[in-house]
Amino acid sequence: MISRSMKQGYLLRAILLNRSQVQLKTLDSRKSSHHKCYSQRSDEKNDKIHPIFSQAQGKDQDGKAQRPSYKTDPYPIPFQHPNNLDPLSSSSKTEVKDQSGLKLTSESSLRGYNYKSNIGTYDREAFRARLVYQSRKRGIVEVELLLGSFIKSNDDLKGWTLDQLKEYDQFLDQPDWDIYYYLTKKIDPPEGSRFKGSKLLVELRNHTSNSNKQIRKMPEL
Repeated sequence: MISRSMKQGYLLRAILLNRSQVQLKTLDSRKSSHHKCYSQRSDEKNDKIHPIFSQAQGKDQDGKAQRPSYKTDPYPIPFQHPNNLDPLSSSSKTEVKDQSGLKLTSESSLRGYNYKSNIGTYDREAFRARLVYQSRKRGIVEVELLLGSFIKSNDDLKGWTLDQLKEYDQFLDQPDWDIYYYLTKKIDPPEGSRFKGSKLLVELRNHTSNSNKQIRKMPEL
């Protein structure tokens, strides 16, 4: 005779076996639906191919490959001015060559159309205050201390001319670690740089050397 406990064991095994079969069927159906969905997405993506990658539309009448254009791009970048979308356009940037033959983008083109070339129309006091703030809020403590104390020793640039303010503003556009290495004489500005041997850099380096061994601390804004 089969005991009651054995009957319960057989019943439990049957329930577990049935449950595992149901789970396997559910998993297979999910995989199938996922595969169909992925295939459908792939087909939709393949429908939108840039004409430059199409052999039928990617060449002009002379047989030369056409240059990509924002007008034919199926994935345009939003909020971008059409005049700046062609990276190979001669009007989008200006290139210069250094002595090594490398092509470098000129600093004037990097600044863009709204650079401070028209700084004369700005409020001079607001311009000076911005330079003071930028000197003390650089993100690198060493540079903040050197530039901040330099600004403080020059009476917050109140006696500087507009040309001096412009030159200092351009100096602040340099990368922070380049500024630090320039001030500490670790490296010199590259040949052709406006700061190579400039009076401003000489004054900054003299201040950085701290020949009087003064104890400096970050000035307050």
